Amino acid sequence: MKNRFIIIGPGERNNILNHSFVEVIQGEIENASFLNPYNFKSKFIEKIYNYVYRLSNRRFFKWIPNSIWNHFSVLNQISPEPNEKIYLIFVIGRDVDRLIVPSLLRGMKKKFGHSICTALLLFDSIDVTKDVKGWGKIKDTFTLFDIVATFDKKDACTYNLMHFYDPYPKMQMTDTLEIDEDMFFIGVDKGRCEMLKQIAVRANFAGIRCDFEIFGLNPEYESIPGLVRLEKFLEYSETLKKVARCKCLVELLAEGQTSCSYRYYEAVVYNKKLITNNKYITEMPIYDPKYMKYIESVDDIDWEWIKDESAVEYNYDNEFSISELFKKLLDYNQGGI
Repeated sequence: MKNRFIIIGPGERNNILNHSFVEVIQGEIENASFLNPYNFKSKFIEKIYNYVYRLSNRRFFKWIPNSIWNHFSVLNQISPEPNEKIYLIFVIGRDVDRLIVPSLLRGMKKKFGHSICTALLLFDSIDVTKDVKGWGKIKDTFTLFDIVATFDKKDACTYNLMHFYDPYPKMQMTDTLEIDEDMFFIGVDKGRCEMLKQIAVRANFAGIRCDFEIFGLNPEYESIPGLVRLEKFLEYSETLKKVARCKCLVELLAEGQTSCSYRYYEAVVYNKKLITNNKYITEMPIYDPKYMKYIESVDDIDWEWIKDESAVEYNYDNEFSISELFKKLLDYNQGGI
């Protein structure tokens, strides 16, 4: 039987999750395609949909049921060929209410049976994110899917889910970028501002250059060199340029999260040092203590290690390719994991 993989993305052009599947989006992976959740032939209808589901507008349109958009769902265009099995992979981010439509999922399973395997990929920790955009209801949707998989090892154990490592494609840098920062962080505050402030202050004292770009930065901290208030999220290509220009990436996980962020994958793929508060970093498949340091407080940072100019080399060999994720889904569905 032939296997085909269809990824249903979040439908947002600048969503960072799209980067995980860029090889599929660019048509580089055989038997795999990437689709947006809705297909609007009318630009007018598309504008209405986008307006209704704009984050700032949603509270005014709670009375509109998701079912009115079912006619436009890309799921209506999917059907397996004879002797083919489709792995339908949903990448919803945190947008549960908008992107999970129970009636459509049940209808597909009723119509196609075992010729379709539905999989939900979770790129956020369940309990850490429970207050965001209806994420608190995510566990109620698990019965709609044949496979529910999470990047978070703790969640995988707690809720009996499949665990996966983030698919992370290596991008070729078109520009030659010189190192002009020693330490780089980017992300939402999530209670991390205080420690980032402490790191920046000590780094400045040690003569180390920081670029900590924070969405929701406390205005009182904006005067501290190295702390930058993000007004809007960057396109990931811009983030990668900043990664390329730094020596050491800073990963501070939000309280309760137990699995790595993109900073870990960037460090491995682009040969960067990493400091992290993830106590499980030693369990990651390409962990190297020469280039990765676990910290619990700013006092644990070895500033001379950050300054050291020695070359970093993880010998990465596509261990986090999308093909590895597809293989794991196949094995899991067939009872191999």
